[in-house]
Amino acid sequence: MHAAARPVLILLALVAPLASFQARAQETRVALTPANAEIRFSIGVLGLFSMQGRFARFTGELRQDASDTSRTRAAMLVDTGSIEAEGGAANAARDADLLRTREFPTMSFRSLEVVRNANGDARLEGLLTLAGVTHPLSLHVQPTPAGGFAANGELSRSAYGLSSMRPLVSDRVALSVTVAPPQLAEARPRTPAVAPNR
Repeated sequence: MHAAARPVLILLALVAPLASFQARAQETRVALTPANAEIRFSIGVLGLFSMQGRFARFTGELRQDASDTSRTRAAMLVDTGSIEAEGGAANAARDADLLRTREFPTMSFRSLEVVRNANGDARLEGLLTLAGVTHPLSLHVQPTPAGGFAANGELSRSAYGLSSMRPLVSDRVALSVTVAPPQLAEARPRTPAVAPNR
């Protein structure tokens, strides 16, 4: 090897790990919990009104790459028995076993890619596993006025083998995931880990 090439190779050997470290440093990881996020749902009943509610227990992680937002990834695991809703709606949903929580106590979502739209919004494409069945799910992502973001999508219960109380209860379920900015998440009260009523 030519002597003049040795310093260059040594420099490259030193810079390569540094570049790799900088690339990793641009990625941030945020734990998703009820302290900084909320998962809500809406489902039609009798074609007259909608039952609004949320899931009180879940965990997840958001991985963001500041240099390339298309590499952002998210994953969540939700306790489907932790439904909370106004009045007796939550108990009714559990009694009817709308999500087959007795057999499948969790549902999960894992993102695959982020597609940016021309208007600045984004679409989060991923896989939702519910009642032991996995299907693609697309979430429309928008920033919130507070500085966080909201992801909204819709699923069909029948696609996941869920037919309880149809047609009294709609086949379509709207989902909404809201993540608060860090400064608001720190001041947000935590949801007590109370076992769901069965």
